[in-house]
Amino acid sequence: MKIKILLGMLFSLAAMAVSGCGGGGGGTQPTIVSGTAMKGQFSSGTVKIFAVDLTTGAKAATPLKTDVLTATGTFSVDVSPHTGPIIVEVSGTYKDEATGLNATIADATPIRAAVVAAGSTPAMVTPLTELALKKAGAVLTAAVITKANADISTLFKVDNIVATKPVDATTAASATAAASEKNYSLALATVSQIMKSSSITLGQTLDGLAAEINTSASTPTMTTAASTTIKVAMSEFMESANNKTGVTDVATIPFSAATPKVALLKISTSGLAAGGTIGAIEFTMDLPATVSVGADATTKQVEDGAVVVSGVAATGTSISLATFDAQKLRTMLVNANGFGGGEFVTVGCDMASGSTVTAATLQSAVSSATITSATDLTGTPISGLTLTGTVKIF
Repeated sequence: MKIKILLGMLFSLAAMAVSGCGGGGGGTQPTIVSGTAMKGQFSSGTVKIFAVDLTTGAKAATPLKTDVLTATGTFSVDVSPHTGPIIVEVSGTYKDEATGLNATIADATPIRAAVVAAGSTPAMVTPLTELALKKAGAVLTAAVITKANADISTLFKVDNIVATKPVDATTAASATAAASEKNYSLALATVSQIMKSSSITLGQTLDGLAAEINTSASTPTMTTAASTTIKVAMSEFMESANNKTGVTDVATIPFSAATPKVALLKISTSGLAAGGTIGAIEFTMDLPATVSVGADATTKQVEDGAVVVSGVAATGTSISLATFDAQKLRTMLVNANGFGGGEFVTVGCDMASGSTVTAATLQSAVSSATITSATDLTGTPISGLTLTGTVKIF
């Protein structure tokens, strides 16, 4: 009897061994984390992958793996046998979409993405994944990470911020990218445009957006002021020469269709004498009741990105004052080198739901604006200036 039992055990072990050597399975699947880093295309850089402590929800002190980015900003790192929540950090050199200049993400302030690693794991690392991590909070779990990534994807109308591959919107190759990839890439270029237009850092831009986003409920929300800032910057980038995606009408972008209407006012001076230079200009404009400019409730200072220099004043001009109170927009611009006549400032206005205000009405508001003061580089008053505007509602 004992011999029969022993033989049975041997046959069972042999069968298990044969099954384990078969072509279909049995082995542990490696954990490979792959993706593209995009804050503009990276030309070089470092990627670090950290585990998340399952007890505290905090990032581990030392990385599981450290690797380098390829010349096109991609990476693929084996972190086996680890599975579960991870944080991917990227630093390095990239080309900014809005300025076209090389810039650096420092190792001390990387852009990050949080994902749940298992098997072949996509992990794009972008300003939007950084924004998701900011909203996720200090205690990270698989559920928290998944919700944060889904919330930012929903708000920006991107298919999946960690799985959809972004492309460089400033290259001709972007014109043949998939629609979902173009959409993601234009959202990222918009972040760069906000930075450029408002002269603020990436950290300041994302902190500002994070403050305007609420992810505490099941459905995430964004303030109208934030969506207006984004739409204005998106329009500015899409109409610029840097945009090579072939998509130039902001109204066709999913984000635009899903957010409140915006009136984009491009304001110009006329009446400046030939060869004349404006060193400073201040004006006040009255807006219709259903049109507003996002501003702080206490200080009345307009939100970053709502009023930006443009056209002939795009270089070297600072906005020293921009407030909105009681339907009056007051703006002052200064340029130490001066600028000529023509378009000099762009204003993004919020349109209340159901507003029937037309572009013609807003053009009239611009033409009726009061120029409080205008001086040349010596401080001498300039007379005869008037304002005109072109308006686009989307």
